[in-house]
Amino acid sequence: MKKLSLVFLILISFSLVKASTIITSINLDKEIYEPGDLAKINVSVFSNEEKYFFPELEINFKKYKSELIKTIGGEKTYTFYVRVPEKEGNYNLNVYLSDDKSTTLQKSIAIIVKPLLRQFILNLEPLEQTAIPGEIINYNLSITNIGSEKERIILEDYNIQVYNLPKDYIDVEPMETKKMVLSVKIPEELKDGVYEFKLKACSTYNWNCENISSSLGIYHRTNNEIVFHSTTSENIGLSKTLTPSFYIKNNNEFIENYVLKLTLPDSWFEEPTLLNQDYVLTKEFLLNPGEEANIYFELTPQVLGTHLLKYELFSERSDNALISGVLNVKVRDANKITGAFINMTKTKWFYGTILIMSLIVLGIIIYFLYKENKEYPYSKNEVKVPEIPKMNIVKDNKELDEWKKRV
Repeated sequence: MKKLSLVFLILISFSLVKASTIITSINLDKEIYEPGDLAKINVSVFSNEEKYFFPELEINFKKYKSELIKTIGGEKTYTFYVRVPEKEGNYNLNVYLSDDKSTTLQKSIAIIVKPLLRQFILNLEPLEQTAIPGEIINYNLSITNIGSEKERIILEDYNIQVYNLPKDYIDVEPMETKKMVLSVKIPEELKDGVYEFKLKACSTYNWNCENISSSLGIYHRTNNEIVFHSTTSENIGLSKTLTPSFYIKNNNEFIENYVLKLTLPDSWFEEPTLLNQDYVLTKEFLLNPGEEANIYFELTPQVLGTHLLKYELFSERSDNALISGVLNVKVRDANKITGAFINMTKTKWFYGTILIMSLIVLGIIIYFLYKENKEYPYSKNEVKVPEIPKMNIVKDNKELDEWKKRV
């Protein structure tokens, strides 16, 4: 490989020595020119002698002549200016160098002519939003460069300040989209009404500016009313269905999106406890102004004892719970005696086993003690029966009559 490179360099050197003058390269100042733009052309010429040439540049059948140039013993770069065509397209630029004799040097390069488009698109979401004074809300902003040149964008806010607005320029390449989240804290002094959240984006290259805005409704939230009707405060049987219900009414003047969360206690998960239930149960619902709803949950507890269920009501306008609380759930067995024993053996199996074994041993001891003192039920002691005197038998009626008179 090194040998081939050496041979190649020797051939180039030999050709340069042999040729007295040659155009080595042509360089352009831009990759793409706008129609009618002025192009700067740099032409490098190598010569091993001093010589004069007449330069001529031709593009789209139009010729541009320049002043006489003089070569030196080595390479030198010359600069020429050419007006590119007004029509979009690809063109060949031909460079000619002619002396006063018959020598003419020629080299060509392609030139692209295309209108440069500087344009960007703004997108702001959501275009409508409501908030309360002091609340922090977010907007999603995207900047798309649909032009053919790099854009450098600077952002400005208006009546409502964006506290994380980029302070530096935003560079956006052609066909690139830059996305960002803008956070706005609603001023406390704003009164109820509809305002305009407005942004301004400007290109620093040609100071072309675009505006975009979003409607922002400001209102003071009234207290939400939430009333609970639930059987959870009473006792419930083991493995029975528990149905806590929540009554919610929207007292605001705007549509509200609510999220009701019910957190199940950790004590329910010591063993398999619930059928087809998750640790946190969630229900989402929307209420119009003045509308009310009853929200139900169905639970099947399988662990005895008293447990706590935490509930929380959220709105999409706030990260904090609007209303929260705890419900008491007492799970009992239907048979109190056997239930207590079952509960003991389920939750305290070790002590239950010891108790059962103790009862068995005690029963065996009592059995043998009772067996030693117990007599056979059919064995009898011999009892002497006293002799009964024989009775006189009445032989005739005469004696019987005398006996009746005595009696």
